[in-house]
Parts: sequence; C-alpha cells; structure tokens
Amino acid sequence: MNWSVTGDCNDLYKGIFSGYNLKNAPTTKNWTTILSMPANGNPLYNLQIATVLNSSTLYIRHCSNGTWSSWRAI
Repeated sequence: MNWSVTGDCNDLYKGIFSGYNLKNAPTTKNWTTILSMPANGNPLYNLQIATVLNSSTLYIRHCSNGTWSSWRAI
C-alpha cells in the first residue's frame, strides 16, 4: 500500500495513494485519495477511483492504451 504522494495522478500505477493538489486529480487544491488498479498488471490499461477530502462524491476514470479518460462523478 502506498500513501502520501506528490505529482501526477496519471503516474499512479497500482495501489492506494493520497496527496494534496495532485495534477490530473478530479479537483485541485485539496487532498485526494485514489485507488489505482491496472488490468492484468499492464499500466497502459488502468482504472482509478478517487475521493476528495470532506466530500462524499466518488470519481472514476480509466486508461485505455495509455490515454486517460476524464473523471466522472459516480
């Protein structure tokens, strides 16, 4: 399990991460926790689920052949 990170959500490969003001997060200027799950260990195909501090909204997006979709609230 990974915890505190900085940088870009696109680079979060496998695990649970938490960071502040992450690039490509569903929102910025806040703490975000992300569950990142690659398909069969392949970083080019990935699913991320995120939540933001003090929010009950979940966000989801996927990576297909290295291209990330936009975040969607679910």
